[in-house]
Amino acid sequence: MHAQPLNLAQIMLTNSKLQCQLASSLAVRACAQPRRHRSMIRTPCVGYRFVYGPRSPNVQAGGRSPFRGLCRWGWLLVIPLLAGCAGRAPRRLTVGAEDYRPLSRVARAYGLTLTVEHHQHARLTGTPWLFELQADSRRARVNGVVVWLHQPVIQHRRHLAMAVVDVETVLDPLLRPARHLTAVERPRVLIDPGHGGSDPGARGATGITEKELVLRLGRKVANRLAAVGIEVALTRDADDTLSLAERVELTATADLLVSLHLNAAANPAAQGIETYLLPAAGQPGTADPGGNDQPAATAGNAFDGANQVLGYLLQQALLHATGGEDRGLRRARFFLLRTAPCPAVLVEAGFLSHAAEEQRWLDPIYREQVANGIVTGIRAYLALTEKGGR
Repeated sequence: MHAQPLNLAQIMLTNSKLQCQLASSLAVRACAQPRRHRSMIRTPCVGYRFVYGPRSPNVQAGGRSPFRGLCRWGWLLVIPLLAGCAGRAPRRLTVGAEDYRPLSRVARAYGLTLTVEHHQHARLTGTPWLFELQADSRRARVNGVVVWLHQPVIQHRRHLAMAVVDVETVLDPLLRPARHLTAVERPRVLIDPGHGGSDPGARGATGITEKELVLRLGRKVANRLAAVGIEVALTRDADDTLSLAERVELTATADLLVSLHLNAAANPAAQGIETYLLPAAGQPGTADPGGNDQPAATAGNAFDGANQVLGYLLQQALLHATGGEDRGLRRARFFLLRTAPCPAVLVEAGFLSHAAEEQRWLDPIYREQVANGIVTGIRAYLALTEKGGR
């Protein structure tokens, strides 16, 4: 009696254990099979898959099949196939107290293409986005802008995985902002020049103070927003002393809060621009990777997704306007961010402790560039709320 012809519908390179077992017998039984057309198809996220079936009408009779001579070379195909059979990526896995989702499944969910190099470097791409991730690191790049994650990307059984909290509060708001933004008919923007009065904030070597510079900056931003018809207010329009509690009271009627600051550090080489938003509930801030600061949700966490969108657009616009060094979109539990009744971020627009940056801040042209960047970021955010907010 003759054996029935083997009829395999599909074999996928990164599929289940059963498919791996079928693949291992492919070379042994291939010689006994009728000649059939075999094609190789590139599919997003899952790599190459081989599809077996009748000869395609597009392949001319007598044409050379890419798998001709399988009897001779079959094992060359099967051996790497078996080597790659590490099993399908789990839907979700737990490491310590954190839930993670494999990047291959994240890519499928959002229609992105995943490329992984050496099981360490990952790229998620899809017009117009490029997410660059690194195993064992919280530092990511989104279209070239540094974005700090809550948790490091991990490697698990040859699969790279991202914390679910970062999928939900970093990727999803950027890829699907309409799900996280609320449309407001006439939004009111509140600009908060930090410090003031008896609190000078950071001080440069020339004696210039943070409170002076951010007040000038806040006025420029407010004037430009008002000039294009956006309702805007300042927490202070003079060298006044304001407590944090008084600033919070002023946010009661705001739909958007941007607090303006300048940095200082013991290390005189520290420089660059960074934008802060509130960490998700139970997650560490960027400066606390050990996770010792993980309180429960606060009022500001109601806007986690919107904060991500606002912070990213501001950081991106500031870097483009100034050419400054990118210290990234970071997370911290500053009082204003915890208590804000609206989307809120805090911008640290440079270091007065860095000699060259202090000189740039003394230049009115540079201050104009910073103001332009902030206005551009705010307007981009408001445009998204008008276009697709809930």
